[in-house]
Amino acid sequence: MITCTWKTVKSVLAGMKTPVPPQDAEVFWQEFRKEASKAPALTQAEPIKTSPVPFPFQLIVLSGAVGAVLLLVMAVRTFIFPSSQMTQIKSLNITVPHQAVFLVSDSTRRITILWISGMEEN
Repeated sequence: MITCTWKTVKSVLAGMKTPVPPQDAEVFWQEFRKEASKAPALTQAEPIKTSPVPFPFQLIVLSGAVGAVLLLVMAVRTFIFPSSQMTQIKSLNITVPHQAVFLVSDSTRRITILWISGMEEN
């Protein structure tokens, strides 16, 4: 690694010859165009490879597949657990200490809520 102090930079700059005066704009652009013409021409870049299927179509297919899986899961769930059995609690045995048990059933909506309170206090 090369370390350079400001004193070194200052002494090198002081030892340099006087700066070149700025060129006329026309002369500068003529030299620029001459040097630019020597540079090889840029070639066209490779095209970006994209998926052969458009994105919206992929999204539609994916959402259809997810919907089919959800429908299959719901059908299996309904077949294994018919709705009449899903909302009934026939027996309950709570083996941990607790203060109260609340059981709320709504037969019109076919839901049952079981709430056990006071388990964390004992």
